[in-house]
Amino acid sequence: MVENFLKKNKWFLIVLAILVGFYVRQETLILSMPLEVDFVTIAFAILSAIGIHLYFHYKKKRNQALHFAKLKRFPKPKKKNNIENILNFLSIIFVSFVLFIVIKLVFNYAVIKHAETTHLTLRTIPIEDCVRGKYAHVTFTFEGEKCSLPYNPKEVNEAEIVRNYVLKLQYSRSYFNSAVIDNQEVLRK
Repeated sequence: MVENFLKKNKWFLIVLAILVGFYVRQETLILSMPLEVDFVTIAFAILSAIGIHLYFHYKKKRNQALHFAKLKRFPKPKKKNNIENILNFLSIIFVSFVLFIVIKLVFNYAVIKHAETTHLTLRTIPIEDCVRGKYAHVTFTFEGEKCSLPYNPKEVNEAEIVRNYVLKLQYSRSYFNSAVIDNQEVLRK
């Protein structure tokens, strides 16, 4: 069943992967977004996915009932097995995830576009931590909230970056007093 889904819907999955990439890119640009926005978006996505699932589930049941009514015989009701329940649950989770990504992409796009109309602010922030791995990033505190941003590592070790470097942010304000980063640099003090 899963193999058939992947064969038939590979373009959908490719587009979904691209949307997730855009979402991750947009999320790294926005700082100080209230958690309430994410909670409302998640709740809306889950309720919408449940509504979509129920609509199609009962539409299928109604069509089956109309078909059997025309035949003047009704089948015995089948018990749902655990695999069907698990697949229904996973489909709701998957649809919720897709809806969440799409809603957040639209919302983040609006936040970024609104930030382009406001003035830019330049701020120098001390670096609290530096992590190198597959993706290097620096950690800092922005308005009381711990944040991290990717950076291009130089031939300097992590301890020296924390002691001798600062993060220069150029950002503008948008909805919910969030900050949208326009430019970032890791500079020597």
